[in-house]
Amino acid sequence: MATVTTALKAVHGYGNPGRKPFFIENEINFADHTVDPSAGDVVQALTIPAGSMIMAAGMEVVTAPTVDNGTDAVATLGTDLDADKYVAAFDFDAASAGDYAPAVTGTGGAEVHGTANTLDITFSATNADGISAGKVRVWAVLMDIEGLGSDKSANEADRDVLA
Repeated sequence: MATVTTALKAVHGYGNPGRKPFFIENEINFADHTVDPSAGDVVQALTIPAGSMIMAAGMEVVTAPTVDNGTDAVATLGTDLDADKYVAAFDFDAASAGDYAPAVTGTGGAEVHGTANTLDITFSATNADGISAGKVRVWAVLMDIEGLGSDKSANEADRDVLA
């Protein structure tokens, strides 16, 4: 099993004032990051900052995938805590442009991360040995849940110094 880290998108959208949920996404082009589903390859797609809660996550097929030498490529979406928390058993080789992976229901709510983590696509297959083309967009809605300490508050200023 290989883990593809070159597709990983760095932390972005972090630190919204007022602690509002924020949206992040990354488009993975399999022409740039070939994976082998039969080997259980993992593609790290998004960086989840420390102190974050994943409220929702999913995948959209942007360009239909090209599965080499067979069919039966299946994709899941999750983290190292639960590899199929957000998407389970998505029939990847049958997907067309515009398809959204079906969301997992009844999984017990959002996932909280005290340390930085990644949102990963994990592949499996019985007879497909490569995905060499196609694009997917991985997305997540996050919430910063760290304490309201001084690092998040406004800096003080002396009005007389500014005048």
